Amino acid sequence: MEYYFEYNSWNDEEKSSLRRFEGMLLGGKSTYFDVEEFELIIDYYLLERGDMTMALRAIEIADLQHPAVTEIQLRKVEVLTCVGRNSDAIGILNRLEKIEDSMLVQLFKARSFTMQGKVKEGTRIFDRLLADADDDAELMHIFTMAADSLIRQYEYQKALRYLLAAHSRFAPPPLHVLGSMAYCYLQIGDWENALLFYNKSIDEDPHDAYLWNALSEVYLNMDKDLEAIEAADYALLLAPKMDVAYYNKVDALLSLERTDEAVSVLREYIEQQPNDVEAHCRLGECYEQKNLFAEAKQCYEQVIKIDDKYAGAYYGLASVADEAGDVEAAYTYLQHSVELEPENPEFWFALSQAQATRDDVQEALASLDRVVALDKYDVEAWMKMAEYSFMLYDVPETIAVLEQAFTANFDVAEVAYRLAALYYYSCDMNSCLLYLERGLKINIELVSEFFDACTEAHDETEVMNLYKKYKPSKKSKK
Repeated sequence: MEYYFEYNSWNDEEKSSLRRFEGMLLGGKSTYFDVEEFELIIDYYLLERGDMTMALRAIEIADLQHPAVTEIQLRKVEVLTCVGRNSDAIGILNRLEKIEDSMLVQLFKARSFTMQGKVKEGTRIFDRLLADADDDAELMHIFTMAADSLIRQYEYQKALRYLLAAHSRFAPPPLHVLGSMAYCYLQIGDWENALLFYNKSIDEDPHDAYLWNALSEVYLNMDKDLEAIEAADYALLLAPKMDVAYYNKVDALLSLERTDEAVSVLREYIEQQPNDVEAHCRLGECYEQKNLFAEAKQCYEQVIKIDDKYAGAYYGLASVADEAGDVEAAYTYLQHSVELEPENPEFWFALSQAQATRDDVQEALASLDRVVALDKYDVEAWMKMAEYSFMLYDVPETIAVLEQAFTANFDVAEVAYRLAALYYYSCDMNSCLLYLERGLKINIELVSEFFDACTEAHDETEVMNLYKKYKPSKKSKK
């Protein structure tokens, strides 16, 4: 096992405790630590390193030296919750509750419930604790743990409720509240608020590279590519080897069609991190955009030399082979990519296209079925499924596919118009009108999707009356 002795901002006494603990493990000799030292050691592995194995090992030793101490048991609850052993964590909390029903015990119980997905039970306890809190320190502790627990469950809107409450209660709010608010807004796609709170966070701590990188990501989502590059550059100034900052900068440069600069940035990063397979693949993609397919192929082959189980490299090689017209090679590479990464819908979609090119339409349909199982919102995949179903079977099977597609993508006009056309040719005018109206409500400008497929529908009184009902008048156009 590898041990680390760089403990960031820990003071000398804290570093000494950590070194003695790791030295004890290496030497196999028993060493005494007090409760506070164990709390520090467990928090280090849990929060700094994210090493649950070492955190559990520290707890086992702490349990032997300090049996039934509440502080150690609560740390154990935290680690067990993080590794998904929620029932064990609740069992410990239930025992503690009978002995010492403190605010901390209830707080950890709320967290454990939330981490199990029992959000209502968890938030009910958090809210009760907030109502009974004795001072601002307790309030902030509850706000922070409630928000963190909900964020870990991807419940960003619910987390924001606690963060906003903390923001209004404390002036100025702590940096971690501002950062968490910005993160939640980023995750829900509220770019303006994400931008606002990342800027506020940076005002408080302008030397945090991760904040600058997150700001870069916000700018990317807002299509403000120049600002994204500037923010990424600040992040790289503070953390020269931060991969995500390089990638954000590359994405912004590509969006600006500055491909040569993106290539230079990736080369610079690869010089620092020559074994980063994602960087090599991104460089290969850039070369493909420049039609430098031999160079792209070299990038993907280099990835396989580093890690022959990296699926993205085979996907890239398939793209290069396809460009060269080598259908069989592309098919073989894509098969390998889905074998290595079977949960990637993009790989399955590409494989379906290769299968269709080889006239293996049945196999292509099966691959598309995997795509929509992994991503039911992939409209292009649904449309291809409908196309291949029509080739292999007939209208009823095609309608069944598109009905499923519309259930998941009820705001996509093209699916509605395609269904309307199929029902028209099936002589089911009621269903035709139903889906035609849905399409008109979603986007009337795409109605040609229906009329191009059903030119004779212009002569249908019911169809034209429905169309005229939604067609903008000349006055409204003005």
